[in-house]
Amino acid sequence: MTKPMQEALEMILEKASSIEVKEMVSNLAMTLEKEVLEAQHRGREEGKKEGRKEGKKEGKKEVAKSMLINDMDVELVTKLTGLPREFVKKIKTDITH
Repeated sequence: MTKPMQEALEMILEKASSIEVKEMVSNLAMTLEKEVLEAQHRGREEGKKEGRKEGKKEGKKEVAKSMLINDMDVELVTKLTGLPREFVKKIKTDITH
């Protein structure tokens, strides 16, 4: 906190009654608690979203692997799965060695 801000806060606190100070502190605590809960919720939602994204990618990888095991062409597998060509080629290399 900057010095001018700190001085302004001290002046406000000096002028306020103890009841007002308690109310301000209580309101601040509730606001902070609400912000923390909202941040936690956003974090959980972001984690779920990332998990779904990773799951889709793993699913596509398994489908591509199955297609390649069944002798499908790399280009067709790339087109059908949407996976990068080089990634599909690497999967093919991994299953043939």
